[in-house]
Amino acid sequence: MPSVILVAAPERFRGTPAPNSEAPLAILTVPGGTPHAQNHQAHRRRRRRRRGRRGRRRRRLRSLNSADDASTRAGSATRLEVNGLQIVGTLVPGTPVAVSFSAKNPNSFPVVVSKVSFSEIHTSNETTCPTNNLVAPDLVTNIGFAASETKPLNFANALRLKTNPDDGCQNANFAFKVNLTAASNASA
Repeated sequence: MPSVILVAAPERFRGTPAPNSEAPLAILTVPGGTPHAQNHQAHRRRRRRRRGRRGRRRRRLRSLNSADDASTRAGSATRLEVNGLQIVGTLVPGTPVAVSFSAKNPNSFPVVVSKVSFSEIHTSNETTCPTNNLVAPDLVTNIGFAASETKPLNFANALRLKTNPDDGCQNANFAFKVNLTAASNASA
């Protein structure tokens, strides 16, 4: 029985692909019993097997990882500074007043102030005008400060005397501390 040998196109060897890479350009018929045809068919089977293995072969990469000991020291945070505290308006029963001041972020990183609160409230005469006559709720904010930035802040309706304060609160002086609750913020 004759053997059929497929010969690849010469263009494939010059770097130009044949129009259909599977279509042979020449077909040779060789008698099946010749050693040349048997060797050629065996050679083609070996090539197919090698191609199949190559596609499945995994390439191993050498590890390029390395390690070394390192140490560092974390910085510390400093409280924001509050200056120039003023009450804008006169405290009268039930009428809110504004509070204004400037705040400075002395840190080398940005922060966001999330709350302003008032503490250590005192009056000039706490026996006739107890501190509970001043209503000072916490103020929720979202104010960003860049590193080393100073901003003037003004909060309307921040403080008020209760609706029916004690008579001793007339002409009384109030003192208090302003507290800023802040956290570092990489996106500010």
